[in-house]
Amino acid sequence: MTYRVAAAFEDSNRRSHVRIERGNVGKRGGFGRVRGRLKETKNDGLESLLRSEQRHKWLSTLQLWWGLSAPAFPVARLRGLPFNCTDIDIFKFFAGLDIVDVLLVNKNGRFSGEAFVVFAGPMQVEFALHRDRQNMGRRYVEVFRCKRQDYYNAVAAEVNYEGIYDNDYQGSPPPSKSKRFSDKDQMEYTEILKMRGLPFSVKKSEILDFFGEFKVVEDRVHIACRPDGKSTGEAYVEFVSAEEAKKAMCKDKMTIGSRYVELFPSTPDEARRAESRSRHAMTELPSYLPIELETTTFDLIVVGTGIPESVIAAAASATGKTVLHLDPNDFYGSHSASIHLNDLTSFLNYHANLPSTAAANTNSANFQLCPETLAQHSTKFSVDLGGPRVFLCADKATDLLIKSGVNSYLDFKGIEASFIWDGSGRLCDVPDSRSAIFKDKSLSLLEKNQLMRFFKLVQRHLGASDGNDEGRESSKISEEDLESPFVEFLKKMRLPPKIKLIILYAICMVDYDQDNLEVCKSVLKTRDGMERLALYQNSIGRYGASGALLYPTYGLGELSQAFCRRAAVKGCIYVLRMPVTALLMDQNSGQYKGVRLASGEDMFSHQLVLDPTFIVPLLPASSPPGLRESFQVLSLKDDKRKVARGICIINSSLKPDISQFLLIYPPRSLFPEQDTSIRALQIGGGLDKLAVCPSGMFVLYFSGLCDDAGQGKRLLHAAMNALLTLPVSESGSAAGSEDAEVKPTLLWSMLYIQELTTVPTGQYENIISTPTLDGNINFSDLIESTVVLFQKMYPDEVFFPETPSSLRCLRIQRMIPSLV
Repeated sequence: MTYRVAAAFEDSNRRSHVRIERGNVGKRGGFGRVRGRLKETKNDGLESLLRSEQRHKWLSTLQLWWGLSAPAFPVARLRGLPFNCTDIDIFKFFAGLDIVDVLLVNKNGRFSGEAFVVFAGPMQVEFALHRDRQNMGRRYVEVFRCKRQDYYNAVAAEVNYEGIYDNDYQGSPPPSKSKRFSDKDQMEYTEILKMRGLPFSVKKSEILDFFGEFKVVEDRVHIACRPDGKSTGEAYVEFVSAEEAKKAMCKDKMTIGSRYVELFPSTPDEARRAESRSRHAMTELPSYLPIELETTTFDLIVVGTGIPESVIAAAASATGKTVLHLDPNDFYGSHSASIHLNDLTSFLNYHANLPSTAAANTNSANFQLCPETLAQHSTKFSVDLGGPRVFLCADKATDLLIKSGVNSYLDFKGIEASFIWDGSGRLCDVPDSRSAIFKDKSLSLLEKNQLMRFFKLVQRHLGASDGNDEGRESSKISEEDLESPFVEFLKKMRLPPKIKLIILYAICMVDYDQDNLEVCKSVLKTRDGMERLALYQNSIGRYGASGALLYPTYGLGELSQAFCRRAAVKGCIYVLRMPVTALLMDQNSGQYKGVRLASGEDMFSHQLVLDPTFIVPLLPASSPPGLRESFQVLSLKDDKRKVARGICIINSSLKPDISQFLLIYPPRSLFPEQDTSIRALQIGGGLDKLAVCPSGMFVLYFSGLCDDAGQGKRLLHAAMNALLTLPVSESGSAAGSEDAEVKPTLLWSMLYIQELTTVPTGQYENIISTPTLDGNINFSDLIESTVVLFQKMYPDEVFFPETPSSLRCLRIQRMIPSLV
């Protein structure tokens, strides 16, 4: 089998064609090893040169053109970097290459978005150029060759002047070189001091002891490190004020151990840059070992272990397809996983992007530090990334669990109750069945009769539509009413506002304000509303649940793992902690051929399924224009829709006798500008509860659709403030508020914005991007979209062929009558 690899070298005038051929003589290599032999080369040293660079993966796809002369200066220049970029981001951007140093260029005291990267050799600069115009976060980064003098000028400016300053810059100029060695008492002080001459083995505790009589911000002591992780002998210490820092200068020229330590006034910007430079020294860059499989060709390669990807992998394996399932994370589930608190913070910090609008001066991920007692139990939490989300007992997702046999790997508990926020601070029960209606004390006798008559109308209509004997044609709702907005039909039935809110937002789970068509982005029709009502009522009491909703015992992440188990039983191969660094495309036809792994190995398949968050590498400039343009389509993502999600840990239940319940905030129930409903799900831990948190603590999930981070943050804060009490500070007073005694105390919280991305892959028949985890409370739409994708990939295959065990299980479940 022959395939080609492409790279462009601008300084090459002479070119010799190299053909890399896979055959019987090709050997399976390690990290990026050339698997084959070289033919038709005019450069005698080319083969040895390629072998010397065998561990670098940035030989991209298609065809290799080699120049006999290469630039000798091993530095690349980057432009267009995010303004919050750090050294470690650049190390990840060039993963697989040997980076000696990174110089972030500051202009007028601020990061300019440019950087110089020093590599171990000029050959690696050539590989680095293949990252030109690829994404770092949401920014395209330009990578190009650097002139020797430009790099030297940048280094000189950084060393002598702490950055580059324009001649017309009106801000505070940098201190001159001579001023650094003038009388330190005459220098301008901030709250930061720089320490020089420290022992290389110095610890943070020794620095705190050194400044024991002064007020130091303990978590703002930074010991500078070199790229190899060794200390530079310098540190930056932040004090509570500039005056306190000036007082601490009396420790200048005193000793730590046997070393005299010098102190200098510094700035927060200088301390930040030093922390950024040494951060990569404290973070071990990942290394990827070859997976060394018996075969490198599969029917299907799946990237990501989210719910849609796991379902497709299991369904394809069930039909006899050979499947390779990859995930860059070291856990299953991707963005629908359930992970520990520490892992959750790291995961969201890694994936967080700044909001796309300037309206919100906040990051996509917002954290509150957890207390020490909570940190000790971090591994006892199993927190959902995509919550709140539940199963309806009668929906398509639950039926799929049974049909596929995945239900044997899962345990569920019923959600004990559902409530709706009435706008006045009360949680009202959702009367979703006949017995619940009669037990509800908040409803008047008239309201109970109206709700019962409406439910009977729905049952008669559904019975007539299904052709049952008891159903009459006259009982059916007219076609005109079925096509009208559901909110208008409810008004026609003269239902009171309270009942209307319960039906729309607590039972039918509508997202947008149906009474305000100007802001409503999705109007629910009566036909769809009837189907949602029927689904909810058919779910009540099914499988022995007290209500309509179910939740996995160990969190939602168990769902992905269960489908992955099902796929593994059928022969699917799983490799975690293995990113895909490039897609292999045929130069002539432009069709997909395979993927390149971070281990340097190439895997080939007929079909490819991608996680919607996967960043597709762009082709180098030397690629044919048509292929480059069509391939660039895969990098376009539509992320107009957003979901604001919040996770809170509280010390007691919102309802004393209930551990698991769902709460709905209808539109405009918290503030007049609230255009969407907000959902909250409380999950409790303990021996007789769910295994998601320690006993005595509860996890509270929030979610709501939003247009930007500012709107999302306001929605979640309003919902949280309505339910919870913030911890009382030392200077605050706990007395004086009766609510503080009733409301649970917030121990820890995290707010973040999830972008609902979609990737256009229509022009590639064998590249499929799965749907992202949407803002719904259940899995019905997600599973339905996944089934459509599978049928598009394999139109002649059955989605999970029924086995005797699944048929038997389905018969047993169908014999259980509904309790409604």
